Amino acid sequence: KQWYQRRVRGHNSEVTCVALSQELDIVVSGSREGIVLIHTLKQGTYVRTLTPHSPPMVVTFVGIAGGTGNIIVAGNVASTTTKGVVHSVLYLFTVNGKLIKRVKFIPLVLLL
Repeated sequence: KQWYQRRVRGHNSEVTCVALSQELDIVVSGSREGIVLIHTLKQGTYVRTLTPHSPPMVVTFVGIAGGTGNIIVAGNVASTTTKGVVHSVLYLFTVNGKLIKRVKFIPLVLLL
């Protein structure tokens, strides 16, 4: 077993989730400010920033799909049309940062 201890920089707010892939040598981290950073696992070198949503969302989950290396990002964002309502959003990016898919989940309360 190998253990890595690296300090990664770039977030300006609380880090809310982290995923890593030893196979792909990457660490993915999400934050309260709504950005996702990708660093190398072994060296801690910055690779790229993903900004899934505008206005910023709170990133609640990041994951790395085995085999493809695609990056899964989930979060919550305040509605721009309905005060007090929060939408959940799911994104799928390539490891190179290209958006593949975005899915917005509307709260059940709004559907009633």
